[in-house]
Amino acid sequence: MNQVLRRIADEGTHMTLELRYLPHDAPRAFLSDLPSGVRHQLQARRDPVVDLVERDRLERMLKGKSVRNQLNRLSRVGAVRFERVFDTEPALELLPELAVFCDFRNGALRGVEPFRSDARKMGFWKAMLRNHDCCHLSVLRVGDEICAAHLGIASRSTLHLGIMGFNPAFAQFSPGKLLNGYLAIGLASEGFITMDLTPGADSYKEHLATTSREAAEVTFYFTALPYVLSTGKQRLKLRMKQFIDGLGVRPDSVRAMARIGYDTSLDALRRIRSRVRRGLREETVELRAYSLEFPMRVALEPSPNVKVNSLASLLEYQPVRGLCSRQEFLKDSLARIEAGEIAFTVAENGRLVHWGWLVRQQSVSSLCEVGVDLVLPDASATLYDFFTCPSARGRGLYKDSMRTMLARLESERATARAFIFVLSDNISSIRAIEKLGFNLVGSLFRSDRAASTRRWTTGLAGLSWSVTNSR
Repeated sequence: MNQVLRRIADEGTHMTLELRYLPHDAPRAFLSDLPSGVRHQLQARRDPVVDLVERDRLERMLKGKSVRNQLNRLSRVGAVRFERVFDTEPALELLPELAVFCDFRNGALRGVEPFRSDARKMGFWKAMLRNHDCCHLSVLRVGDEICAAHLGIASRSTLHLGIMGFNPAFAQFSPGKLLNGYLAIGLASEGFITMDLTPGADSYKEHLATTSREAAEVTFYFTALPYVLSTGKQRLKLRMKQFIDGLGVRPDSVRAMARIGYDTSLDALRRIRSRVRRGLREETVELRAYSLEFPMRVALEPSPNVKVNSLASLLEYQPVRGLCSRQEFLKDSLARIEAGEIAFTVAENGRLVHWGWLVRQQSVSSLCEVGVDLVLPDASATLYDFFTCPSARGRGLYKDSMRTMLARLESERATARAFIFVLSDNISSIRAIEKLGFNLVGSLFRSDRAASTRRWTTGLAGLSWSVTNSR
């Protein structure tokens, strides 16, 4: 280790080297004999651990009522099976999909995409799988789909948690909880004594852990400036924490209050801007409602260019002017897929150029363009939120996407009718919608003038609506 530190120090770089997880039994003697000019910070971290000797407890946990219910529901989707992957080639084939799961969730929740941000990471794990027996890969499958997967490192009688990936389409079944339960029992069968969950604030770790140990996080500094700045930041954070603790306020409450204040300020600015615009002129918006009944008179074939719930395609999103940030897009996409919505995407040359969303079995559609909640008949689906990048327009991607959605709904035989809504001035979209067989059922209007807003509808026989509460 000291040889590595010396080579970095000789380059005179301002970089830092972080060992985010140093197990409790890892050698630490080298920290007292670092090369000249190398400084370090050592932070103790609580490390939750599962005692695999208590196998009866683990089996009882998997046989609990909530887990049984989840497994029963999941088995209706497809056959549930837990697999330990021993051979190198199947493991190498699974690694890219595990990396996509990892990047998608971390990109959405933390704004960090471990594999996409570091091209060397994929090569590192491939080399580990090819040349080392310490890698431990396991998969939870539902039918032909991967529900969750884990790639960890085995050290003697302990497995250290590594890369954990979940398919968000199975979020309602708690795939991480199921995978960890099966993994713990499988490890006990293989002769492991402990499962090290590694430091972190994830709730499932507290649920699964039977005890904890003290691990550490080490940061190395090779020049003085980063070290001084970091230690100053740590002192400031400590004093702020002491001050907040003295007030009897939890740190997460402070963060939540700051977020609420930020969101409230943005909402206030949007309301002011809207009122200024209304005072200048009257604005009237017409949103047209179209529907199509199943079974369709003409069978439609899905487009081979349109991918369904492809996380890899969604990860190709690049923000352009007027669109949300990358993390906001991934976070919104994650929430939608976890809620059961389906993404239809087209990616070309490493860039997402088109997307649209399908909601099956929707009872109420919130139409933000007019600030209205429209109550839909039973067994209705909604096609919504389409976007095509300017460079890809005029090629029929919108029509291909809708056709693929309708073909899926037809094959599932669970939908009586599909709805789609479009602004009246979007002539090209209206043309594509009508060519696919949708019929106009009515329009919803919103008119803004100064401080007043009027809403009304035409047509929409048998459909009821109300003003959206947030508007």
